[in-house]
Amino acid sequence: MNGINPNAVPPARVVAPYLVAAPLGLAMAGVALLTAPEGTLDGPSTPALLAATHGIVLGWLTMSIMGATLQLTTSVLGGRPPAVSLAMSAFVLYATGVALLVGAFADWRLPLLAAGGGLAVAGLACYLAAAARPLWTARPVSPELTSLRLAHLCLGATVALGLTWALALRFGWFAVTPALVAAHAHLGIIGWLAIAITGVTYRLLPMFGIVRGVTPRFARQLPGALAAMAVVACAVYPLDPPPLARAGLEAVLAALGGVWLADAVRLYRGRLRRKPDLYSRATAGSFLFLGAALAATPLAAAWPADAPPGAHRIVTAAGVLVLGGWAGMTLVANSYKIVPFIAWYHRFSARAGHESVPGTAELYSRHIAHAVLILVAIGTITGAGAALSGALPALRAAGAACTVAGLFATASLAGTFVVRPVPGRGPGPRPAAHTAGT
Repeated sequence: MNGINPNAVPPARVVAPYLVAAPLGLAMAGVALLTAPEGTLDGPSTPALLAATHGIVLGWLTMSIMGATLQLTTSVLGGRPPAVSLAMSAFVLYATGVALLVGAFADWRLPLLAAGGGLAVAGLACYLAAAARPLWTARPVSPELTSLRLAHLCLGATVALGLTWALALRFGWFAVTPALVAAHAHLGIIGWLAIAITGVTYRLLPMFGIVRGVTPRFARQLPGALAAMAVVACAVYPLDPPPLARAGLEAVLAALGGVWLADAVRLYRGRLRRKPDLYSRATAGSFLFLGAALAATPLAAAWPADAPPGAHRIVTAAGVLVLGGWAGMTLVANSYKIVPFIAWYHRFSARAGHESVPGTAELYSRHIAHAVLILVAIGTITGAGAALSGALPALRAAGAACTVAGLFATASLAGTFVVRPVPGRGPGPRPAAHTAGT
């Protein structure tokens, strides 16, 4: 893995639990969709859709970014390592809380919702305390480091809003309106997920794609612009602005997404590693899904607030394209780079150069990894189609694809720490120390 300092790799028990368990969030979301009742597609905030959204966002996407952050800020960006006990405690609290939250949303059990939210918030507080050390000691400051810092600030604010909304539902403090839900969603999706993923991609795409001589044009400007727009959206949506104002706000966000996409495609086209593999296919697919989402988002925002049931389906479809298509496929691409490297480093790096050891690509099944990618793509396309058509069978089919993808991904990523490959017989190259992170 070019750019990694092997002496700064954190212990596997700090990072691996997040990255390996994260796809279970996708599986939980799939189960919620697979068992969705009639009326689930009548609006974007029905119990099954809330359960699936939180399973994907809090379970799969956020937990993956948490693990990747603890890994990259120390071994790539030069930060001091996090406290091991704090990071491990954060994982236990957070994973338990998310599981309870998803179940509470699916069955609409408000007491369980508050309990799960409390545990998840406690876990995130521990994680933020653990991540603060590598995030704020890393040097030199780079666009990807700035992105991660801003994203984690937005994560803290998103968590605070989410817990407030959950407690308001439980104790009846005030009505949690669609406008408040939209504010929370924008702060989480734009402020946390989008800033983190776009910023880290500026580092990981050149690293994994082996890009030389191509520099992004807007890497320094985008983190601040996205953060500012996330704050603006979070402040404006609770005021329930008219459709034209919402459409204008979403058009600006879509334009920023288009700027990043142009940068990312430029880097992708400049990669030296031209042979198609899981990473290149997943990355290209994520670009296509993001392009479709950017076209749909301003249209989704133009629906009036008093539109009849079912008229907001394009909002749900756009969310599926962003979360499952763009963010999800990006994580599939990077997970099968980062996790095998961690496993290889802790299992074989000390033996490299002294005996024949496997390469990272030999630690997992290429066929299972591609099956995960295909299932995520099927789940995204079917889910978006179900959202637009209102077809419940299609939504359940998307849930089945997500459930299997999540279980397959967890099993194959966990297997990188236990399988005993025969060197030179896997899909990867004949091993040597310098091939460890390729």
